[in-house]
Amino acid sequence: VSDYLSANSSMGILPITFSLMASFFSATGFVGNPTEVYQYGIEYWIAVFGFATTPLIGAFVTGPFFYKLKIKSVFEYIELRYDNKKVKLIGNICYLLRTLISSSIVTYGPASAVSLVLKLNQNITIAIIGCIGTFYTT
Repeated sequence: VSDYLSANSSMGILPITFSLMASFFSATGFVGNPTEVYQYGIEYWIAVFGFATTPLIGAFVTGPFFYKLKIKSVFEYIELRYDNKKVKLIGNICYLLRTLISSSIVTYGPASAVSLVLKLNQNITIAIIGCIGTFYTT
């Protein structure tokens, strides 16, 4: 786990930075954000404060906290804090449901745009986007 999640603390700052940046961006954001601004106006810029402060809190509060405890994930912290595997299982199930819903939305958004532009069946574009995302991730 230590090798996979943190490369035994041997990775440089540049690959970590690009990896984190890539995880914050999605096609839904690239399609949805301009639409949001077009439809509701420029007040969407207020969201920038949340986008800027959340990684800073993670870097300066959560990161050092996890590092001191020598844990790699919030699930390890839940198990350590509550000393109960059932609570960790509930946390894992909630995370999996959230990830399933989020992944579905992130896949459906670009697939809708691609199917409209290329005049393809939406189910086919969903499958293509899903395959590309799976290949890219692995």
